[in-house]
Amino acid sequence: MVAWKSTTEFSPAPLDLAAYATEHHLTLPALEDGSIDPVLIVDRTAWEALWDHARSTDVEVGGLLIGEVFRDEATDRPVTLVRAAVPALGGASSAVSFTFTPDAWDHLTAERDRLWSEMITVGWFHTHPNLGVFYSGTDRNTQHAFFNRPWNVGIVVDPLALSDQVGLFVGAHSRRLPASDLVVAPEPIVVVTAPVPAPVTEPVAPTQPPTRPTVRTVWETYGSRVAVAAAGAAVGVVAVVATEWVRSQRRDG
Repeated sequence: MVAWKSTTEFSPAPLDLAAYATEHHLTLPALEDGSIDPVLIVDRTAWEALWDHARSTDVEVGGLLIGEVFRDEATDRPVTLVRAAVPALGGASSAVSFTFTPDAWDHLTAERDRLWSEMITVGWFHTHPNLGVFYSGTDRNTQHAFFNRPWNVGIVVDPLALSDQVGLFVGAHSRRLPASDLVVAPEPIVVVTAPVPAPVTEPVAPTQPPTRPTVRTVWETYGSRVAVAAAGAAVGVVAVVATEWVRSQRRDG
């Protein structure tokens, strides 16, 4: 289950993407008129960190993508800048699955707040060693639950494949983008100075996979609060009764 820090919608700040691309020597993919898909730009150091983690083992691993989000002034498309790929240390991994555990999520958010406090979580990545790049049903559920904004991106890589090693998936419905849409910056990305945007809702440590609420999960979520409130009310009633009894004894005496 996920707790949310805020319910305020996030509004990306404007960016002159063409000028930014020229300044940083970026070759952008062809931008279709009317497309709402984000332009994805990844810092080279982040891209290398992602691949270093992917190649460190033969089981599935993953992590978070940290960066900034803007809106291209010319096309109104979101621009997702990935500044860092942070490995999920302590995640539950096997040859065919990867899960963000609460401990892994706590580590990830602590690292983000410590090293990139001015940035936000813009997506996630994970590996499919020797399985190919695609989204399983579990991957789609994860994206829909935790990375569901139009500018959120999921990256799948297969470190053991000879070709088709990268898959890109965006938004709540995990729409697949061509791998050619990925832009890896030839040099470190400079942080864009922009007005402070409205707060973005950020998930914190999931204690269990997203499920449909049941009586049990509702009780587990709110039961302790109800119990505390009920106990407080009971104490208050006892206090009132005791007070009235003392007063009556005084009157009788």
